[in-house]
Amino acid sequence: MIMKTIKINKRFTDHFINALLIFASVFLAFWLNEVRIEKKEKELAINAKFEILAEWKINLSILERSKAYHALILNNKSNFFVNNLETISHFDLNLIPGFEDRIQKETTTNNSKGLVVDQQINFDVKTKLTINQINEQHLKLTMATNALDFDFLNQRELFDKSKVKENYLMFYSLLEEIVTQESIMIERLKVVINDLNK
Repeated sequence: MIMKTIKINKRFTDHFINALLIFASVFLAFWLNEVRIEKKEKELAINAKFEILAEWKINLSILERSKAYHALILNNKSNFFVNNLETISHFDLNLIPGFEDRIQKETTTNNSKGLVVDQQINFDVKTKLTINQINEQHLKLTMATNALDFDFLNQRELFDKSKVKENYLMFYSLLEEIVTQESIMIERLKVVINDLNK
């Protein structure tokens, strides 16, 4: 009877040890999988952050050049109105001092908008807020640019001789709004680029 009890205890102990090893193996496998997923998510977030920083640095240099170009046009506004407005009979962008072929010579990109909503990339809350703020400012700048470049130049009665002065005033006013939005975006980009580089 004692032998039988020893065999049962030994069998129970063997089964218990095997069950414990299986449980530990499964638990370890789940834990390692979780660690692997977390590591992958962190790598994706870090890579996405580098992509966003690279894009923002390029956008910053484009905006600085663009603002300088637009500011040059605006600086000549007073001379243009004093010297030419009474003699000009139609609206023509080529008559505007400093204007060179296009309103925007270069365009900024906004790929961060797609990265912030990507389900595989888990940014921390502060980074998400920062990206969303820059995206909102980018939208404001785009709207200001579109108001001049598309809405005004394609929909206004630019050939109406009675509206020449009004059209030039409208052009400069819309360009001032673009410069304002560019200035805000430049300052915000400088701050966030500095913060994210830390």
